[in-house]
Amino acid sequence: MDYILKTSAGKVTPCDEAIALRRIEEDPSIQISRPGTNHWIYGKSFLEFGDLAFDDTSFRVPTVVSDLSKTSLLITAETVPPYTIASRLGVVVSERVASIGALKELAIGLSDIIGNTSATIHKELEKTRNEVLSDLRRQAHSRGAQGIIALSLSYTSIEGKGTLMLLVTGYGTAVTFAGETDS
Repeated sequence: MDYILKTSAGKVTPCDEAIALRRIEEDPSIQISRPGTNHWIYGKSFLEFGDLAFDDTSFRVPTVVSDLSKTSLLITAETVPPYTIASRLGVVVSERVASIGALKELAIGLSDIIGNTSATIHKELEKTRNEVLSDLRRQAHSRGAQGIIALSLSYTSIEGKGTLMLLVTGYGTAVTFAGETDS
């Protein structure tokens, strides 16, 4: 017995993988669980993701919405299971420069000396990164996109005239998805 199936009527049946796959293909709304757990997933998710669908920490089906500014559907991969990419709307790019003044540099230097990571630099990076991601969402949404795939972020330090600056660059491909989406 590899799995337990539960029908929409609530009937629970233990079965092996072959029987589970056959039953799920007949009715994708059947729920499936592993013996000894109380974690149920839908058969459709199991067909698409296999055992990965049971992993709470890494399996998340993104929700596609028509307004990209309302979602965090920013994907570093080229594919977005269970969705199919309908169209690629072009590359979106955003760049932001974060200036770190003399006081911030002093705080960073002191934390480097005593071996701690600098909360100051982390806050500045997080703020700038969020600005880049928000800009990417706005650009993609203005093109009618429902998501951004192949997202990449890079960080570059720029030094000059006694000031440290950080350049945060983000880019990806704006896309629409085939099939049903939420509005």
